Amino acid sequence: MKTMEKYEKLVEAAGKEGEHKEEILDLISGQMECFGHYVHKVVKTSMSKMFSGITYEGQEYLDDLAECDRQINGDLGAVINACISLNNLCIKYGLPILCEVDTADKEAVARFAGRFVNEICSEGIKECEFME
Repeated sequence: MKTMEKYEKLVEAAGKEGEHKEEILDLISGQMECFGHYVHKVVKTSMSKMFSGITYEGQEYLDDLAECDRQINGDLGAVINACISLNNLCIKYGLPILCEVDTADKEAVARFAGRFVNEICSEGIKECEFME
Protein backbone atom coordinates (compact mmCIF):
# COMPACT_ATOMS: atom_id res chain seq x y z
CA MET A 1 0.00 0.00 0.00
CA LYS A 2 1.35 3.44 -0.91
CA THR A 3 2.15 5.81 1.90
CA MET A 4 -0.46 8.26 0.62
CA GLU A 5 -3.14 5.57 0.87
CA LYS A 6 -2.09 4.87 4.46
CA TYR A 7 -2.30 8.58 5.21
CA GLU A 8 -5.81 8.78 3.75
CA LYS A 9 -6.91 5.82 5.89
CA LEU A 10 -5.45 7.49 8.98
CA VAL A 11 -7.32 10.72 8.27
CA GLU A 12 -10.56 8.76 7.69
CA ALA A 13 -10.13 6.89 10.99
CA ALA A 14 -9.35 10.10 12.89
CA GLY A 15 -12.39 11.75 11.28
CA LYS A 16 -14.59 9.23 13.11
CA GLU A 17 -13.02 10.02 16.49
CA GLY A 18 -15.93 12.00 17.92
CA GLU A 19 -15.41 14.91 20.28
CA HIS A 20 -11.60 15.00 19.83
CA LYS A 21 -11.78 14.75 16.04
CA GLU A 22 -10.60 18.30 15.30
CA GLU A 23 -7.66 18.08 17.70
CA ILE A 24 -6.47 14.79 16.23
CA LEU A 25 -6.91 15.98 12.64
CA ASP A 26 -4.95 19.16 13.48
CA LEU A 27 -2.22 17.00 15.02
CA ILE A 28 -2.05 14.81 11.91
CA SER A 29 -1.98 17.83 9.62
CA GLY A 30 0.80 19.47 11.62
CA GLN A 31 2.85 16.28 11.69
CA MET A 32 2.45 15.85 7.93
CA GLU A 33 3.73 19.36 7.29
CA CYS A 34 7.07 18.32 8.83
CA PHE A 35 7.82 16.10 5.82
CA GLY A 36 7.39 18.84 3.23
CA HIS A 37 9.17 21.39 5.41
CA TYR A 38 12.15 19.07 5.83
CA VAL A 39 12.44 18.30 2.10
CA HIS A 40 12.11 22.00 1.27
CA LYS A 41 14.89 22.78 3.75
CA VAL A 42 17.15 20.11 2.21
CA VAL A 43 16.63 21.55 -1.28
CA LYS A 44 17.12 25.13 -0.09
CA THR A 45 20.24 24.20 1.90
CA SER A 46 21.74 22.23 -0.97
CA MET A 47 21.34 25.24 -3.22
CA SER A 48 22.74 27.53 -0.53
CA LYS A 49 25.82 25.36 -0.10
CA MET A 50 26.66 25.83 -3.78
CA PHE A 51 26.70 29.58 -3.31
CA SER A 52 28.52 29.42 0.03
CA GLY A 53 31.60 27.97 -1.66
CA ILE A 54 31.75 31.02 -3.89
CA THR A 55 30.65 33.65 -1.38
CA TYR A 56 32.59 32.61 1.74
CA GLU A 57 36.13 31.48 2.48
CA GLY A 58 37.87 29.69 5.33
CA GLN A 59 36.17 29.67 8.69
CA GLU A 60 33.22 31.71 7.45
CA TYR A 61 32.53 29.00 4.86
CA LEU A 62 32.81 26.23 7.47
CA ASP A 63 30.52 28.13 9.82
CA ASP A 64 27.93 28.53 7.07
CA LEU A 65 28.05 24.80 6.28
CA ALA A 66 27.70 23.96 9.97
CA GLU A 67 24.65 26.23 10.25
CA CYS A 68 23.04 24.58 7.21
CA ASP A 69 23.63 21.14 8.71
CA ARG A 70 22.25 22.28 12.07
CA GLN A 71 19.04 23.49 10.45
CA ILE A 72 18.57 20.28 8.47
CA ASN A 73 19.20 18.12 11.54
CA GLY A 74 16.64 20.12 13.53
CA ASP A 75 14.03 19.60 10.85
CA LEU A 76 14.94 15.92 10.59
CA GLY A 77 14.30 15.63 14.32
CA ALA A 78 10.80 16.99 13.71
CA VAL A 79 10.28 14.40 10.95
CA ILE A 80 11.41 11.60 13.27
CA ASN A 81 8.95 12.79 15.92
CA ALA A 82 6.22 13.03 13.27
CA CYS A 83 6.90 9.44 12.18
CA ILE A 84 6.67 8.21 15.75
CA SER A 85 3.48 10.17 16.44
CA LEU A 86 1.77 9.14 13.19
CA ASN A 87 2.79 5.50 13.63
CA ASN A 88 1.34 5.54 17.15
CA LEU A 89 -1.95 6.87 15.78
CA CYS A 90 -1.95 4.17 13.10
CA ILE A 91 -1.47 1.52 15.79
CA LYS A 92 -4.26 3.10 17.88
CA TYR A 93 -6.67 2.80 14.92
CA GLY A 94 -5.48 -0.68 13.90
CA LEU A 95 -3.96 0.56 10.63
CA PRO A 96 -0.66 -0.28 8.93
CA ILE A 97 2.03 2.10 10.17
CA LEU A 98 2.72 5.10 7.97
CA CYS A 99 6.50 5.34 8.36
CA GLU A 100 7.90 1.89 7.66
CA VAL A 101 11.44 2.78 8.67
CA ASP A 102 13.51 2.50 11.81
CA THR A 103 13.08 5.94 13.36
CA ALA A 104 16.50 5.57 15.04
CA ASP A 105 18.08 5.51 11.56
CA LYS A 106 18.24 9.17 10.52
CA GLU A 107 19.23 8.39 6.95
CA ALA A 108 16.32 5.97 6.52
CA VAL A 109 13.89 8.57 7.88
CA ALA A 110 15.34 11.25 5.58
CA ARG A 111 14.98 8.98 2.55
CA PHE A 112 11.43 8.08 3.59
CA ALA A 113 10.53 11.77 3.85
CA GLY A 114 11.89 12.39 0.35
CA ARG A 115 9.97 9.43 -1.11
CA PHE A 116 6.76 10.43 0.63
CA VAL A 117 6.94 14.06 -0.49
CA ASN A 118 7.71 12.84 -4.02
CA GLU A 119 4.64 10.60 -3.89
CA ILE A 120 2.47 13.52 -2.74
CA CYS A 121 3.86 15.77 -5.50
CA SER A 122 3.32 13.12 -8.17
CA GLU A 123 -0.30 12.67 -7.10
CA GLY A 124 -0.84 16.43 -7.00
CA ILE A 125 0.57 16.84 -10.50
CA LYS A 126 -1.71 14.09 -11.82
CA GLU A 127 -4.73 15.83 -10.28
CA CYS A 128 -3.72 19.16 -11.83
CA GLU A 129 -3.37 17.59 -15.27
CA PHE A 130 -6.96 16.39 -15.15
CA MET A 131 -8.28 19.79 -14.09
CA GLU A 132 -7.48 21.40 -17.43
